[in-house]
Amino acid sequence: MSLETGVPIVPVFLHYEAQADFAWGDDETLPQKIRHIMRTANRRANYHVFEPFHPSDFADRESYSAHARARFGEWQRRFLE
Repeated sequence: MSLETGVPIVPVFLHYEAQADFAWGDDETLPQKIRHIMRTANRRANYHVFEPFHPSDFADRESYSAHARARFGEWQRRFLE
């Protein structure tokens, strides 16, 4: 949609300090997850806003997507590992 409209995407990366407490279990239902989150000792969430991705910087959807996936991978390594 960004490529079609020319509107940039402002990436926001959100992570919880107690990341493991917020991860979904394979057999966990939404009510179970909500109860688990409500009982978690550390519910603090951090968010980071980054420079926009401008669609004019990319030739096609694949290169735009690859760029977004690469940045997301960098943020995961930086903030979660």
